[in-house]
Amino acid sequence: MARSPALRGKAGFAHPVSVQLVDSLASVLPRQDGALHLAVCPAEGAISWTWDASSIEPEAMADLRAGFAAMLESHARACEAPLGDLPVLT
Repeated sequence: MARSPALRGKAGFAHPVSVQLVDSLASVLPRQDGALHLAVCPAEGAISWTWDASSIEPEAMADLRAGFAAMLESHARACEAPLGDLPVLT
């Protein structure tokens, strides 16, 4: 899934953004090569977020995480819906 670097009309953060599927969050090493990294562990039902605080303001990170949580909650209610049809901010 792609997302524009602009968040609600505000300046965004620098790319790259990476997402990695892992077997265990304990094995994930912090990455230094991007503004945002998500490590997703289906077996643990957990996600690890790491980001460059000099590239992403705390308010923007909180907004991004809230939008991601809203998308996951929407998916739980309508698991057959395509991801593109799910709301990401409400």
